[in-house]
Amino acid sequence: MHTLGPQATDSNAAAERYVKLHPNLKIKLHVDFLDVLNHLNDYSGDLLLIPMAYQDHEGNSLGDYHYQLIDKMHLIDTIITDLDPIVVIENHSNNHKLYTHPATIKLAEKYQNGCDIITTNSKYAAYQSYLIDGKLVITNQKNVAKLAPDETILQTIHSKMSWCIYQIGGVSS
Repeated sequence: MHTLGPQATDSNAAAERYVKLHPNLKIKLHVDFLDVLNHLNDYSGDLLLIPMAYQDHEGNSLGDYHYQLIDKMHLIDTIITDLDPIVVIENHSNNHKLYTHPATIKLAEKYQNGCDIITTNSKYAAYQSYLIDGKLVITNQKNVAKLAPDETILQTIHSKMSWCIYQIGGVSS
């Protein structure tokens, strides 16, 4: 089963939950879902677990890929999981960069306030970039070890996600 890594991602947590129900599966983590979507022929017969809210850096959604790749991957299952709480954090002493994942860009726009929005491959990667030079970040709460004195959590969001499980190649309905 292919999904987004690293292990700190909600994608990996959802894959681990799915694998508990299907113990014959093994999880393969990727830096970006496009690593799988652009190389489906390399993974024929495998599964892909991807969130319903997936959006790439170009703004293409899972719905776009669902129909674009309909002859190469087939939806076979779904699961719903609780996401790790999402937090919006502000560093009052840093510049004008807001780091986020493309799926949370609409939320980022609510906090933009003159900041440049920079997208990363995961909420974990967004937090790692924010630690270097960010003013704002949208990340998972579990990624945040401890707030610095000049940081504030602006919002905490509790949500669920629907995950799509695709069979790559060879199966049709």
